Amino acid sequence: MSIHDNKLADYIGKYPNLLQFLERLDIELGFGDLSIGEICDKNGIDYYFFTELLNLITKKYQFDPEYIDKFEISLTVRYLKNSHKDYLNTYIPKLKKCLTDLSNEEGDRMRDFMLLFRYFNEYETEFREHLNNEDNSIYPYVMNLSNTYNNDTIDEDFIIKIQSNVIDDYLRHHDSLDYKLSDLKNLLIKYFKPFRNKELVHTFLKTIYELEEDLTLHELIENQILFRQAKNIEEMILQRFK
Repeated sequence: MSIHDNKLADYIGKYPNLLQFLERLDIELGFGDLSIGEICDKNGIDYYFFTELLNLITKKYQFDPEYIDKFEISLTVRYLKNSHKDYLNTYIPKLKKCLTDLSNEEGDRMRDFMLLFRYFNEYETEFREHLNNEDNSIYPYVMNLSNTYNNDTIDEDFIIKIQSNVIDDYLRHHDSLDYKLSDLKNLLIKYFKPFRNKELVHTFLKTIYELEEDLTLHELIENQILFRQAKNIEEMILQRFK
């Protein structure tokens, strides 16, 4: 069912994580009672792309893509890359600052902080490696697919690469990014004695929960939208150039 005439403001109260979604699309708040269609027109955003992502964020695991063949895959890639920037420029620094401030206040617990920072640093290293791999390998491959199809060009080496099942291979090794975050949470929730500054601890934990939720949506966008789009383009290219 089309949601073209639905008011976007009605969704925000039910789904507060849409705020990040709007920010990554450069949609500013204060849009009143504008409908989704009107907001897309005003901001120059592809309606089908906006609708598909909105449906995924609100439905999550009940999401069933309808429009992935109606918008350019570059829109999905751009959104995911903006998410990466948000993770590295907002979430990671905020978590690091919470730990640093807490350790400065309670320096008598160096053993606990050594363990916390070790877990955090290991997570950050793996996290950055994962994002770098997507930014420098997977997303460029996806964009090459799009360019090859749109430009109707033949590159035999690239056809061979498509036939090597790049996307399927990546999906087999597409690790979740949130399991080590659970370890960090458990150290504070289950194993360490309480810290004196409860506000910092709560901020740290709330930020982890927000990041976990965001990463879940990020992975769903990749698996349910981006990689399905990529597989469709792969098949069309192989059909055209077989």
